[in-house]
Amino acid sequence: MDFKTLGCWLDTCWHSVWAQVAAAAAILVLSLVIRRVFSTWAINLIYRFVRKREGQEGLHHILLEALSPPVSMAFIIFALRINLHILDLPKELDNFFITLLATIITFTVFWAFYRLVSHISYFFEKSKGDWTSGITPELLHFTTTITKILVATLGLMYVLEGWGINVGAFLGGLGLLTAAVGFAAKDSIANLFGSIAIFMDQTLRKGEWIKVGDIEGVVEHIGLRTTLIRQFDKSITVVTNIKLSDGPVTNYTKMTHRRIEWQVSLRYDTPSQSLENILRTFKAYLDHNVHIVTDDDDLKPTIRAHGFGDSGILLKLAFYTNQTSSQAYVEVREQCLLTFKKIVEENAAHFAFPSRSLYMEPAKSA
Repeated sequence: MDFKTLGCWLDTCWHSVWAQVAAAAAILVLSLVIRRVFSTWAINLIYRFVRKREGQEGLHHILLEALSPPVSMAFIIFALRINLHILDLPKELDNFFITLLATIITFTVFWAFYRLVSHISYFFEKSKGDWTSGITPELLHFTTTITKILVATLGLMYVLEGWGINVGAFLGGLGLLTAAVGFAAKDSIANLFGSIAIFMDQTLRKGEWIKVGDIEGVVEHIGLRTTLIRQFDKSITVVTNIKLSDGPVTNYTKMTHRRIEWQVSLRYDTPSQSLENILRTFKAYLDHNVHIVTDDDDLKPTIRAHGFGDSGILLKLAFYTNQTSSQAYVEVREQCLLTFKKIVEENAAHFAFPSRSLYMEPAKSA
């Protein structure tokens, strides 16, 4: 057999369907093997190198973990592109597979962006520094969710455009339906904007102690539509975000100090010297108590006799403590109360209580 005959035979074999299919299958298998080797050896080698330099929470490690699966898809896409050149397909079928390949490429690109959003949000969540101090977990979760939805929506629009679907006209045709749905879901949309206001203004965060109307408790979860508050009886109350953004919200967690105020009444038979000594002694006690604020002119204690009541002399005791947690606040309040009672007892004074005196006139003799 001469070379001319061998060449004709090879050319005939190459143009046969089975030969083309075998070549395409071989290229596809080879691409899968190379992808496997790349994922197993090259990626792991880069992982170890980056992990030694930055640790498992470094930015380059996060990016590498996010982009490795989409990048490894490039081998399969390259093999499919070569197979389209090898296979002698009919024009319509060839165009179909070209569009399908473009769809796979589009999916891979947006898949990479989608994974980047998830992993970068994890990086921000684990990072600690001045440049991430203003990023709350709730704001990060909200931004991540919205960004994922946008990436998925854009990817779907590009895929539809690739298949010849006019997305603009399609969306325009849905305009009336969108308006009707928007009108029906206006409360949900209002709650969505309410959640945006909460995240941007940072009025409350997960774990904070708040009060909304008659509802008081700890924030368990801030969602896109509602917020879960666990009340002190351990029940869960669901509050819409529009109510939190528009209505008054008291955030006890952000208190810098807590106020203690009593109005006490001592009996009218208390000597003036004892009354002055009681006020002076309790004021001195507060000045030496490290849990009481005395160095701020706006928060200085007010320990005064300020009026005459129905049953005794009225004393106003008002001061601030730097203990804002519930348990510590109760302890300070109890300590101050017991100390004041002890001072009153040491000065032989007595607390007044509502009483009524009845005077009986002697009976007139007949």
